[in-house]
Amino acid sequence: MNYSNLDQLQEIYQQNNQKQLALFKILAESRQNLGFLKWQQEITNKYHFNVTKQVIWTVLNSFHDVQSSPDGDTYASQKITNEDGDVKYFLYKWLEHNQTWSITDKNFQAKAIRFDRLGKFYYLSPDNCVYSSDKQILVCGLSDFEVTSDQKIIGIKDPNGSLESDTVDSLFRTDEVSGYKYKALVDVKTIALNQDELVTLDLNGKVNEEYNGICMKDITAGVDASMWGLLCEDNVTDYEIVKWQILIDKWYMVPGARAVSLSAYNEVSVAILDSQGMIRLSSMIQNDNQTVSYITINSEIGQISNQIHLKHGKSYVGSSTH
Repeated sequence: MNYSNLDQLQEIYQQNNQKQLALFKILAESRQNLGFLKWQQEITNKYHFNVTKQVIWTVLNSFHDVQSSPDGDTYASQKITNEDGDVKYFLYKWLEHNQTWSITDKNFQAKAIRFDRLGKFYYLSPDNCVYSSDKQILVCGLSDFEVTSDQKIIGIKDPNGSLESDTVDSLFRTDEVSGYKYKALVDVKTIALNQDELVTLDLNGKVNEEYNGICMKDITAGVDASMWGLLCEDNVTDYEIVKWQILIDKWYMVPGARAVSLSAYNEVSVAILDSQGMIRLSSMIQNDNQTVSYITINSEIGQISNQIHLKHGKSYVGSSTH
C-alpha cells in the first residue's frame, strides 16, 4: 500500500468496511449502580452477537484516541501503517443517523481532536503541534493538550520537543508566532478540564486530592461537570470504569465494560476506547432497584480500603482486594 492516492486509500478502507469492518451496534443492558447501562459497541463484523457469548474478532486499523464534543458528537483517530512502516493518522466522526464513521478531512492528518467547553475545536498533529480549527499552527511540542474557554492551551510537554518545562502553578507563556498562551507541563501524565478547572493525574497516576487522590489510568470531564475515570489495576489490559458522585465526594464503579481511554459528554453519556481499538457509547436508564458500589480511599496510603454498597437506602460494607 502507498499513500500517493488518498482517494484510493479511502476507497480501500470503505471496501474493507463493507466486507470485514462493517460497523454494528450491540445494545446491552447490565444492572448496575444507577440502573441499566446500555453499551453501544461498534465491532468489525456484520453480525449481531449476544453480549453473553464469547466473540473472537480481529481489528484492522483500529482507533487509538476517542473524544466527545460539547455537542455530543463522537470523534476518533485511526492510525494506519503501510508495509514500509510509514504511519498516517486520520480523524473520523461518528454519524448517528446512518451508524457509520466518516473521515473529516482526507488531506489533513490529526492524531487527536480536542474541544474547549464552548465547542471550538483544535487538532493535535502527528508531530505534536496544536492546530486551530482552520488548521493554523498555534504551538508545537505538546503530546496532548486541553484548551480553556478563553483559548489558553494547557498541554503535556513532548520530551523530544523544544518547549520550556512548566508546572501546574507556572504562569502561561506566549507563542511568539500565534500569540496563543500555553503551558507545557512535565509533572503530569494526563490532564482534563472540568468547567475550565484543571484536573490532573500525576506521574504515578494520582488524581487531585479534591477527588480523593485515587490512582487512575485516565480521567475525563463532561460538559455538565460530571467526572469519569479508569481505575488503576494490575495485570489487566482494560480498566474498570468509575464515576464521581459529587454529592458525597466518592467514586463509584460502573460495570458492564472496561477501557483504556474514555471521553465524557455528560452525566450519562461517555465514549470509551478498549485495548482492541474498539469504541463504545453509553446511555443510562433509571431503575428503582438500584445498587451502587462506592470506592472509599484510605487517605494515608492513597489506596482503596473498602467499598460501600447501597441498595434501597441500606448500606453494606465489604472488603476490597485492591
